[in-house]
Amino acid sequence: MQFPGLEYMNDDPTEVDVLFAKVQASDKSDRLQRVADDICEKFVASGLMRREHAHVKLHATLINSIKRQDDELPELLAVKKRPRISFDASPILQNFKHFDFGEVKFKEVHISTRHSIGSDRYYQSLATVSMS
Repeated sequence: MQFPGLEYMNDDPTEVDVLFAKVQASDKSDRLQRVADDICEKFVASGLMRREHAHVKLHATLINSIKRQDDELPELLAVKKRPRISFDASPILQNFKHFDFGEVKFKEVHISTRHSIGSDRYYQSLATVSMS
């Protein structure tokens, strides 16, 4: 997989909540996209989630405003559900919009539990799908 540049999840680069690296297959195949969409379809069919989009958005999150810590608002840090504080990504996009983050070979996809942390400090993995 290659990571050719930056994008953000909304319409206004001055009010960004999630900044991410784009993802595309090195061999131009859609194998990872098909696996992600198939897993999503199983979740929808079993009632675990509702379909929100035609395809899963493959991306590598770099900045997520929900994780932002603001020392000026300490009372918000104690609350589990903190409000998002958007940021202006314009300067980052001006300098790095087309930055090539390189290439990574995916061997497996982990299906993880949201809001959980495993012993390795990553999301707790429920299952693994081999890509080989």
